[in-house]
This record gives sequence, C-alpha cells and structure tokens, in this order.
Amino acid sequence: MPGKYAKRTEVPISKTKGEIEGLLEKYGAAGVNMGQLTKDGKTMALIQFVMNNLMVRIAFRLPEESEFSKTRTGQRRNKRLVEAECKRERKRIWRAVLLVIKAKLEAVESNITTFEEEFLSFLVLPDGQRVGDLVIPRLASGELPMLTEGPGQ
Repeated sequence: MPGKYAKRTEVPISKTKGEIEGLLEKYGAAGVNMGQLTKDGKTMALIQFVMNNLMVRIAFRLPEESEFSKTRTGQRRNKRLVEAECKRERKRIWRAVLLVIKAKLEAVESNITTFEEEFLSFLVLPDGQRVGDLVIPRLASGELPMLTEGPGQ
C-alpha cells in the first residue's frame, strides 16, 4: 500500500537523486554514488557515501509493476495504468528517502543526535555488510536480548 507522503509528486526521480546528492555534499559527504540492483527478484535502490570517515549504504526496495497489476477486487489493470502507478510510487519513495536523509543530517547538525546514532544501521563494516543487516536479524531471532521492561524494573 502506497504511503501518504508526496503521494501526488510529479518530481522526476532524476531530480530527487540530484537533490539527495547536493544535500549530502552540502553536509560534507564524499564519494556519493547511487545505483539500483535486483536481489531475490526485487529491485533495490542504493545510496552510498562516505562521511566522518565512515561508509554509509542506504538500501531500499522499489515497487515492481506486478504489485499494481490488479485492482483490490482482483481485476487486471491496463498496462499503461500499471506503469504509471508504479512510476508514481517510485517517485514518492525517492521523495520520502530525501526527507529522511534531510531530517537525519539536520538532527546531527543541530546537535540533537550524532552522525553515528542516526546512520548506525547503514554503516558499512569492513566485510561489506551493513551494521543493520548484521544486528536486526539477530534481534528478530532472539539471539540478541531485547529490552522488554523499562529501566530499573
């Protein structure tokens, strides 16, 4: 189900990518690189950069046309409509990613939090894995303890 933020955006993805690159460079990032790959049959977008001597890789899934091929009642949709819906949702997701990055960088700039705290799960380890890719599955499996009670309880 598509999100609400920027659901009517007409901003081309290329323009949003340019805004992300400019924003990252404004805050001191180097080596900004963006790409796309298919993993397990799903299209993933990647944004990678170096900041504070740390490599960051943000990866997020982009919707496929097949996700828009049927109506809620199961009727097949027109191919042009499917393409347009998928393209609109991809534009919206890129706008949301821009918003997230902007908020994180501004929180760091405003001393609300640190760069490491904001980007921890996206930090790339020496073996190429991201911290989040290593830790999150271990939390979900119960391998790492989760706090279930408040402090001092």
